[in-house]
Amino acid sequence: MNYMGEYYMAVTIRRYNDIKGYSDDFYKVCDFLIRINEKKAATPNYLWARWVWQFGPYMSMAHLSHIGIAQDGDKIVGLATYEGDVGEAYFCVDDEYNFLKWDLIEYAIKNLSANGKIRITLPDGDLSYQQAAIQKGFIAGKKKSEVARIDVDSFRNILPDGYRVMSFDNDEFENTCCCGKW
Repeated sequence: MNYMGEYYMAVTIRRYNDIKGYSDDFYKVCDFLIRINEKKAATPNYLWARWVWQFGPYMSMAHLSHIGIAQDGDKIVGLATYEGDVGEAYFCVDDEYNFLKWDLIEYAIKNLSANGKIRITLPDGDLSYQQAAIQKGFIAGKKKSEVARIDVDSFRNILPDGYRVMSFDNDEFENTCCCGKW
């Protein structure tokens, strides 16, 4: 039972494997991030592309097994991870499992701290995460994690024939990729 009195006996938080390459856990996390952000950006500060981009060249491979994966059976429903190295934490959770936020912060404190210190990044508008963090003794800071917003409607670059810029919100986006039609 979590701090809100909700039961979730089937959900467990396990450690990410310690395989430095593109393991099953890497792909499962990527699929999880794609799934939870499919209809709307549930984790705008940590989308699947950020996971793929930072994995390897920008992320310490020495502490992979400190990352936490929340699972309901075989389904990943939450993630507590770092970007550069331990000492920082980012959280992603399936909307249907919002009750795990307190537990993910608890996991991060125990497993993602560096020398007993940790900085966490939470979405500005997510009051349940903020309440869980306050209950754990965190104080909001002034530093922000920036997420680029690009206005594609005013984008005026000349592209080669056959290429165009489109928003993720464009209905055609699902059927295209960076190299043309699927």
